[in-house]
Amino acid sequence: MNIVLIIVVLVLDGLFLNRRGGNPTFWRAASQHPERAMQWFCAEACWTIVRPGEPPPSSSNYTPGFSVFDPQTGGMVKGYCVSDQIEASQARFLRSLQNY
Repeated sequence: MNIVLIIVVLVLDGLFLNRRGGNPTFWRAASQHPERAMQWFCAEACWTIVRPGEPPPSSSNYTPGFSVFDPQTGGMVKGYCVSDQIEASQARFLRSLQNY
């Protein structure tokens, strides 16, 4: 029963990410390299990191928030990206990992 529930959650999560413009390859890499991902989010002007209790960006130009693990605090934060820049930013991050 637990395995079926996990599979259903993973499938729905994958569909949800694709529908929201997320790149599963990017998010998998970000979860495997959380410190590099957080550095990336903070260095890229198109990303905004929102900590618990903070309001999300007020502009409608941002993607919906993606939950991201912050290794410095050990907690989850939300990552928002300017909608028309997310694909390019994700591609740059994946290329940066090839040189890592």
